[in-house]
Amino acid sequence: MTRSRSFDPRRGVGLIEMLIALAIGGLVLSLAGAFFGQQARVTRETQARNEINVRARAVGEAMLQDLRIAGARAVVDDAGSVVFRSALPCDPDPLAGVPNECVTVRAAAGGVGVDRLEVYYVSSLFLEDDGITTTNVCRRVTYELDGTTLFRSDVECASAPAATSFATEFATDVTGMSVQFMCNDAGAPTTNPQSCYGSEGGFVRESQVVVDVASTRGAQVTLRFESATSMLNMRAPDRYVETP
Repeated sequence: MTRSRSFDPRRGVGLIEMLIALAIGGLVLSLAGAFFGQQARVTRETQARNEINVRARAVGEAMLQDLRIAGARAVVDDAGSVVFRSALPCDPDPLAGVPNECVTVRAAAGGVGVDRLEVYYVSSLFLEDDGITTTNVCRRVTYELDGTTLFRSDVECASAPAATSFATEFATDVTGMSVQFMCNDAGAPTTNPQSCYGSEGGFVRESQVVVDVASTRGAQVTLRFESATSMLNMRAPDRYVETP
C-alpha cells in the first residue's frame, strides 16, 4: 500500500516552483519593459514629427508669403488710397533689356536645391504712423541656408543684405530647400525666374517651394513641406507699357 503525497503548506516553496515563478516573472517584466519602451519611442517620434512638421510649415509659409508679394510697388492707406508708389531697385525695363530681378535664387553646392533666396517688395507694414513717411517701406528680404541653419534678414532696399552672422537665425535642422517658378506661358517649371522674361510679355506667374527638415537629435524624423503661390506683382510696371 502506497501513501499518496498531499500538499503540506508547512513544506514551503520548493526550488523548482521558485525557478518557474522567477522565469514567469522575468518574462512578464521583459514583455512589460519592451511594451513601455516601444510606447516611449512612439511618443518621442510623434513629438519629434509634430515639432518638425511645425518647423517645416513655418519656414515654407514664410517663404511663400514673401514670394507672394515680391515685386509689390504700392502702399495704400486705411482708406485704400495709394500714398506711395515705388520704383523698386529690381524694376524691369523691357525697352532697355533689363530683366525683373525682384526674385533671385542661388543654386546650392552640388546643384541640388537652392541655398539663397532674395526678394524685393514694398510693404505697408513699414509705413510710419503719420501715414506719410515711407523711408523703410521698400524691403529686401533674404533667406540663406548655412549648413542646416536657415537665416533670414529683412532690411531696407538700399541696404546690403545682413551678413549671415548678423541675420536672424530663422530655423535649424533644415536639410534642403528648393524654389521653382512657372512662367505665364505654362511651360515646364524652371529654377531661373529670369528665363520667364526671355519672350515678349513674359513674366513669372507662380512659385513652388519645397522645404526639407530633419530631426538630428533623438528620434530621426524627416518631413517635407511643399506648396505653391501665385505671384501677381511680377509683371512689368505700367509705366513701361507703350501707349498707342
